[in-house]
Amino acid sequence: MSNLATHLRVVGDTSEPLQRRVANLSSAVERFRPFGFSPTFALIYRATGASPENWTPEQLDLAARLIEDAHASWAAFAQEEQQRARQAKRGPGYKPRSSDAVVQAWWNDYLELPGKRAFWKLDE
Repeated sequence: MSNLATHLRVVGDTSEPLQRRVANLSSAVERFRPFGFSPTFALIYRATGASPENWTPEQLDLAARLIEDAHASWAAFAQEEQQRARQAKRGPGYKPRSSDAVVQAWWNDYLELPGKRAFWKLDE
């Protein structure tokens, strides 16, 4: 089984055929799909201007950058969340947040970073 970085490396490899790059983008989204596969791809389509059947090399490069950026942010957030949860478990009345709530908290924080809403074309 390949990891996210491997698939993104193929997506960014301009010597690979376009269809192989698209297939690897799909595999990358299978590995990092914070909102589920289809909703995550819907965000990528919106941000890149691509469609399932129509990808340009530039759109693929942008999609790879979007995934890499979001994944790096998610990894840092998840680590902080894990530390927060460990601390909270020590206190009375601890109730863990649902995974949906954690993802939503991350996405909200991520979009507050300068330029992220524009990067994902969410202000249009």
